[in-house]
Amino acid sequence: METSTQSQTPTKPADQMLNAVGDFIRQHLICSDHQLVLLTAWVLHTWCYRAFPVTPYLNIQTPGPQSGKTRCLRLLQLLCPSGSWYTSSPAPKLFMKRLLTARPEQSPGQEPVLDLPAAVFLDNREFTIGNSENHPIIPLLNSGVRAADRYLHQFDRSSLREVSTFCPKVFAGTTTLPRALAQNCLPLPLQRRKTTEKVEQLSGTAVLYAKPLIAWMQRWAEENFKMLAARASTYAMEPSERLTPRERELGKPLLILAHAIGGKWLDNVSASLQWLYIPRDPDTVNEGLQLLTDLRRAFSENSNPAWISSRDLIPYLRGLENRNWIAWGGAPEFSMARLLRPFGVSSSPQRISSDSVLKVYRCADLEEAWSRYL
Repeated sequence: METSTQSQTPTKPADQMLNAVGDFIRQHLICSDHQLVLLTAWVLHTWCYRAFPVTPYLNIQTPGPQSGKTRCLRLLQLLCPSGSWYTSSPAPKLFMKRLLTARPEQSPGQEPVLDLPAAVFLDNREFTIGNSENHPIIPLLNSGVRAADRYLHQFDRSSLREVSTFCPKVFAGTTTLPRALAQNCLPLPLQRRKTTEKVEQLSGTAVLYAKPLIAWMQRWAEENFKMLAARASTYAMEPSERLTPRERELGKPLLILAHAIGGKWLDNVSASLQWLYIPRDPDTVNEGLQLLTDLRRAFSENSNPAWISSRDLIPYLRGLENRNWIAWGGAPEFSMARLLRPFGVSSSPQRISSDSVLKVYRCADLEEAWSRYL
């Protein structure tokens, strides 16, 4: 009886309803506040993306398995329009064939129209896209970012036409996305859930509770589509030292939506986009996991002190067998910092005398990363 009441809850103001969508995502996924804001805004965007000249892709990357990427894709698919397509690691040719399928009811002589999904969710993307910048699938995917772009496709021996592949897409994996495609994505690196962090399962009850949120997004998108399309042609973003022109272009649809929703959403989306492009180096993740393991060993062998200085950690690490730390060059502190940055770990200053300050790694800071990944 309570579930029936929930599904018929009267519509609240738009900002409160979008907050409810975010709360639903939070119940089922471990993510930061900034990630939650962008995921929530992006979900609403999928209901009205044709009002905008650009649709930002999402790049979901995790440091390893069991970090929530598949859960994230399934959750987004649940909240997006029906007719979306979820697939995991298909062969590149099969993926391209599926995306370039024309509607069967085309009349003779009529322009082929692709039977595009409402959104595409590609899990374990590394098996489909690979890591080469020259993979032929990349131009196909990049052509779907902008409504005006076209992809040249041969439907049969006598039919070579330009088609649109414009629709929202999400790519999830544990390896680095080729730069040519990554530049058209909002990067959202997820963290592994700690044993103390609880999330709800995507059960039938969760699907039922999502129905009024989905109904509201569909209705809001239909009622505001023309207004959003008009704003998309006139909305001007302030120049930013933090964002490149391409990054501003990808973020613009979400900012327009946030402006239309009202409340704190414009400030939240703007701040989250600024946070999004803090420099990261995803190539270092696997090597960083080994470094985290070795650092935990170093602290354990020293009875878990509050901190250990970089100058003491580096010779210890270089003394370990079968490690790459011995190859660190003339600035090993920077090499170590680079590997730890994706895990949110950095050194801190520690004063040991009136005229001496050391760079140290604190056990309390490392325990957060250890609890998630080791």
